[in-house]
Amino acid sequence: MFVNEIVHRNVVTIAPDCTLRVAAQRMLKQSVGILVVAEDGSSRPAGVLTDRDIVGAIARGADAESSTVEPVACGRPVRTVRDSDEIWDVTATMRRHGIRRLPVVDDAGQLVGIVTLDDLVRVIGQQMSDLAGAISTGIENENQIPTRDPA
Repeated sequence: MFVNEIVHRNVVTIAPDCTLRVAAQRMLKQSVGILVVAEDGSSRPAGVLTDRDIVGAIARGADAESSTVEPVACGRPVRTVRDSDEIWDVTATMRRHGIRRLPVVDDAGQLVGIVTLDDLVRVIGQQMSDLAGAISTGIENENQIPTRDPA
């Protein structure tokens, strides 16, 4: 299965010069835990800002009214996955970097969506359920095979 089959295409973005308060309000209004930071008019991710990033910045003394998103979200490499990647590549990236949400880009590096740990758990869980069903069906089929009397 490929990322483009489960990606959320409606990504909430924010400009790097917005304040942490504006970012928190946007997250609350849109009911999301991550914003992709992008320059106005650009669809290339410049960073990501999570709800935990905001809490950490404020706990370290940042003022939500005057501190901008940029130093909190854009000071580290942006981890992304491509929409053509297999979900197993996504799980490996999440595991390797300790990330629960990843921006999804196309081959040109343009933002096309976001994929989350919850999405992967849901898909993999369904696949596990399907496999368990295959085992059950196999056992039922084996029990219906007529046996020949050896005598």
